[in-house]
Amino acid sequence: MLEKSKKFAVVSLGCKVNRAEVDSYSARMIAEGWKMADVQDADFVIINTCTVTSVADKKTRQTVRKVCRDSNAQKIIVTGCASAIDPEVYEQIDSRIEIVPKADMQNAEAEALRVLAGDEFRSRASLKIQDGCNNACTYCIVHTARGRAWSMPHEQVEEQVKCMLDAGIKEVVLSGVDIGAYNDNGFGLEDLCKSLLEIIGDRVARIRISSIEPNNVSDDLIDIIAGADGKICRHLHMPLQSGSSKVLKEMARHYNADEYLEVVNRLKKKIPSIALSTDIIVGFPGESDADFKDSIEVSKKCGFMKIHVFPYSKRQGTPAAERPDQINDEVKNDRAKVLRELSDELAVKDFKSRAESIEDVLVENEAQGRSESYHLLDLPEGFTPGDLIKVQL
Repeated sequence: MLEKSKKFAVVSLGCKVNRAEVDSYSARMIAEGWKMADVQDADFVIINTCTVTSVADKKTRQTVRKVCRDSNAQKIIVTGCASAIDPEVYEQIDSRIEIVPKADMQNAEAEALRVLAGDEFRSRASLKIQDGCNNACTYCIVHTARGRAWSMPHEQVEEQVKCMLDAGIKEVVLSGVDIGAYNDNGFGLEDLCKSLLEIIGDRVARIRISSIEPNNVSDDLIDIIAGADGKICRHLHMPLQSGSSKVLKEMARHYNADEYLEVVNRLKKKIPSIALSTDIIVGFPGESDADFKDSIEVSKKCGFMKIHVFPYSKRQGTPAAERPDQINDEVKNDRAKVLRELSDELAVKDFKSRAESIEDVLVENEAQGRSESYHLLDLPEGFTPGDLIKVQL
């Protein structure tokens, strides 16, 4: 598929799953002797695209054009969700572009992952264990771009995690489009977490679950995290999308606001130190002031340590884009501003609640580290990137 060359560059747009895929591509290439470089210096470039919203789609097209302008690469590989939906759009941008389906962008083999202890991956590595989605949220086109849900065989996950740990990686991030739906012939996410804990054993290392839908947070999973002593991070990113049950129903989400709060209460009862982050869309078609107020109130009750705020953006091909009751940009931007300010307040409140507690912190660079609860900390000098150290907050 690709001609071997001296230097390559990767560009990842969108979600953490795309980031995990890029890690995999990069690992394989480095293992085969290629060197990672900036776009300007690369002999070829891989761009992993995103099309979740019209804004993301526009950014993807802009990025591809910019790479084509800035790079002297002989070949530019465009893969990912945007190219799956509109391949001809990208083929027309530049003669060097080749559209490659995700299925053809092979996962890195276990041996390739041994390079992950190198400079490019010193802090953490992501592993995509699941792809595709069987849901059809009315604002989303990912289920069309990525297809039906698929899970990596658990033996392969275990082998690759062991390989990463052997290479010196201290944090492995399990990624997927709908990771809670992981199912390898009845071997679910809970079973996988148990087996990975056995592989970690006494190592100074941890697993982080990247994102999980609230309806997939089972009592068994909560118990496993509670008993893992930080080997599975006591932090979950659990998308809310709206605090209004009416809006959630119109989004075709599989829970209402009360059910989401019930999951949060179960988590906090079993894991008092749990940190929760989330995604919320503001300005979904038909969202009233009362609906937005519900999102504010639910966020306060949950005590999120971080809210990723997304002003609703129409994505052609989705039911929500066809609705006549679209919210104007001024209202969406005002609501986003209010919610981002709340996110900042809640982040401070969550961090203060952890004062004097001790958490394992992954050193990301010479000056900063990421706590188990996912707070970014300033660190004194003297620590080595990639180390997992205990820090009193």
